[in-house]
Amino acid sequence: RDSEWKRIRTVISPAFTSGKLKRMTPLILECVDTMNDNIDKIIAKSNSNLSAPVDMKLITGAYSAESTIQVAFGRKVSGLYDRTNPIIENVHQMISPSFVTRMKAGIIMMAPNVAQMLKLTFISSKVTAFFRDFTFNLIDDRKRVLETGSPVKRVDFLQLMLNAMSDDNNEAINGSEEYTDSKCETYMEIQVTDDVVDKSLSYDELIAQSVMFLIGAYENTSTTLSLCLYSIAKHPEVQHKLYDEIHTFHGQKKSSADPYETIHSLKYMDAVIDETLRLFPPLLFLNRVATEDYELKGTGITIKKDHVVHIPTYAMHRDPEYFADPQVFRPERFLPENIAHNPYTYLPWGAGPRNCLGTRLAQLEIKLALVNLVHRYVFHTTDKPLEQSVSGDLIITKSVDLKIEKRL
Repeated sequence: RDSEWKRIRTVISPAFTSGKLKRMTPLILECVDTMNDNIDKIIAKSNSNLSAPVDMKLITGAYSAESTIQVAFGRKVSGLYDRTNPIIENVHQMISPSFVTRMKAGIIMMAPNVAQMLKLTFISSKVTAFFRDFTFNLIDDRKRVLETGSPVKRVDFLQLMLNAMSDDNNEAINGSEEYTDSKCETYMEIQVTDDVVDKSLSYDELIAQSVMFLIGAYENTSTTLSLCLYSIAKHPEVQHKLYDEIHTFHGQKKSSADPYETIHSLKYMDAVIDETLRLFPPLLFLNRVATEDYELKGTGITIKKDHVVHIPTYAMHRDPEYFADPQVFRPERFLPENIAHNPYTYLPWGAGPRNCLGTRLAQLEIKLALVNLVHRYVFHTTDKPLEQSVSGDLIITKSVDLKIEKRL
């Protein structure tokens, strides 16, 4: 398992370098502009042309779907107004599992050996078949372009995986601004036979990585972003301080040739996101499988090889032993000068070599959206409470209803 994981990780890691994320930024910003337009339309249709009640989970879900599909596959969709699009339909089926699917997920997490014997999967065969065909067609389209002798210039996740799989395509792997993909013919030749070599993925592995990327980025981005807005709406003083920092950023962006670099200087915004994830982590707990017997010193307890270990993320994040006044939303605790929590007590994205590989992309999508939203609008709470439920190890946010007011 470890050797297989390392091989796949080696292939897909180059898709998440700073250089690649920087080149993805314009794609994401297009989706941010669409999100702003959607909010403006909702406000324009309300009784007041300056404010309106909005389910921000719906809005951020559409943004996340659009940006993730754009970044993953290079396809433009309308997440809010094109709900019958087969890509959108299948994405929603993946992130809105049925009762049977949730039962399967429980068995996979709690008894992986049993799940393997029963050949249980998180995703339905129908959804898997759709994305298998969808990915095949995209690869065939790009293969036909290569056959014409034209270079393929794309920065989406699928293409970056293809680039990374070519040992000789160092220019693309190193994140240069201009690159061609003629060496991807090597990939095509390998994949047609479905052979797997040191730096290659089978079709099934390629599809699985694309789908997992889609699931992780979509749900993490939409939920975290909507809960950030909910949290600052509940705490106007935090919202005001965040706006001041963002207002300064917009002034710097006008004089800066590299807004991607500038956005990472917003330390208070980072703290707001971190504190939101502390109170509202995506998962109740993380799961890891022991690779060998391990004795917990001083307890007499031995974790056996292949046993599943559950790490209670949600509980640790709200434990006063690790975070003072854990129920209080206080972004300042994550400012560089104040960070004092113990290692591995804050785990919204996991930790170590097996942490969530798409974390940096999700953070970029959240930051780019949050900067624009807070700069354009003021967010207020409504009488409708936050709706959340638990499904397996997932914390599902159903709706985030806020009143949005345009800044003058």
